[in-house]
Amino acid sequence: MRLSEAFYKYVLSLLLLLAPVLYSGAQTLNFRQLTVNDGLLSSTIYFTYQDSRGFMWFATESGVNRYDGSKFESFTIDDGLSDNEVLWIQEDSQGRIWFLTLNGQLCYYFGNRFYNPSNTELLRKASPKASVIS
Repeated sequence: MRLSEAFYKYVLSLLLLLAPVLYSGAQTLNFRQLTVNDGLLSSTIYFTYQDSRGFMWFATESGVNRYDGSKFESFTIDDGLSDNEVLWIQEDSQGRIWFLTLNGQLCYYFGNRFYNPSNTELLRKASPKASVIS
């Protein structure tokens, strides 16, 4: 009789442990593939970053995209990037979004404007005279 009680306790414990796993089927994850047809500048993406405001940034071979969850906004050298081929994105503690481009230039986006070596003395002094290889 003891074996039977132990067995029932074991089965009951196992069911209680597995209940959350069995019940978790109620959640559904939805994924959506975004492409150049949705507004992405290029299908070659070097880096992705989510900023503190929730925007997703995509560094591509043809510029940078900012995605708000429904639409893309595109940025290129025409908007103030140092180069269209962007390799890396990072946000600093002041909310500036920094970009490292293939030509080795740093630039940042702040207050709906790009700052780069051609319009900011500090970045001009900090820019190397070489390209980034890896």
